[in-house]
Amino acid sequence: MADEGEGELVVNVEHLMAYVNEQKEEGNVAYKAGKTTAALEAWQRGLDAMGQAEGRPMRRDDVQLVLLMRSVLHNNRGQALMRAEFWRRAILEFDEAVRIDPANVKALWRRHRAHRALKAWAEALADAETLLSDDMRERAGPVLEQMGLTPA
Repeated sequence: MADEGEGELVVNVEHLMAYVNEQKEEGNVAYKAGKTTAALEAWQRGLDAMGQAEGRPMRRDDVQLVLLMRSVLHNNRGQALMRAEFWRRAILEFDEAVRIDPANVKALWRRHRAHRALKAWAEALADAETLLSDDMRERAGPVLEQMGLTPA
């Protein structure tokens, strides 16, 4: 009986992530179709759903899965805001993505670009240095190559 009660308290991450993945995909489709507002709304619904699980018990492996998805959705929202040239709002999303997952290379790269658009040179340089750091080099290499850059 104790197992049943404990099981009820634990977040059903499989069910949660199924919904979140639907919202992520809906946002991706909308973004590709140029429907920025619809994309932002879909990704926010995914974030809101994960927020309802915050503070509730879940398995350790599931916590990491949820955190990484939160980082991805904030990164996606930042990209959409960049497309609309809402640079400061985009940076806030990238800040959250990087806070959740400091190794989110795409968020760092995009935040670097948003800082450059605002001529915030020190912040842009800091992101570039992070991407080129020894800790990030292996992970950042493929992204930087895709962007036409090669780590030194």
